[in-house]
Amino acid sequence: MNIPARVFGILLIVLAASLISPPVHAQSPTRKPLLRPSKMMERMMNGEKGQKIQAVVERLFSKFENRAAQYEQFLERVQSRRDKLASSGKDTSKLDAFLTTAKGNLLLAKDAITEAKTVVDGLDYASENKKDVREKVMAEVKKVRAAMTTLHTSMSQTVRLLKSTQDVNKKGTSEE
Repeated sequence: MNIPARVFGILLIVLAASLISPPVHAQSPTRKPLLRPSKMMERMMNGEKGQKIQAVVERLFSKFENRAAQYEQFLERVQSRRDKLASSGKDTSKLDAFLTTAKGNLLLAKDAITEAKTVVDGLDYASENKKDVREKVMAEVKKVRAAMTTLHTSMSQTVRLLKSTQDVNKKGTSEE
């Protein structure tokens, strides 16, 4: 028997096995249905004109606020680690500069969220054209996303510097 015949035989066996066996998702009894509307979506679909858009916008901005709060908590943790390094006598001057930048970017992001919420809350969702409302909302969202991206970049630089400072300090203490 030559090689092409063997390959052909193996392919026939694999094809027969795939036709006989059930699909992978049918074997999993605990699999949830793909589409499952939430109660919030049901309320939005049954609401008046403009309530759906307004609910989505409010949810989006609450996510932005939650993200800013998480960054603030994380910045406090980084600050406490910086304080530990400073109390052990390590040089934290570069880290202080990055922390100051990150704190400034956090304030800018919070201001951007507040300004965007003010603009978005002033919109009349029921009477204005959906396209106009969407454009105004997306313009504000872009501003907030840009501020959040800047904040994230400065936070990642701060953490990178903190890690390198801790690594240098660990190497310095192990060599002594």
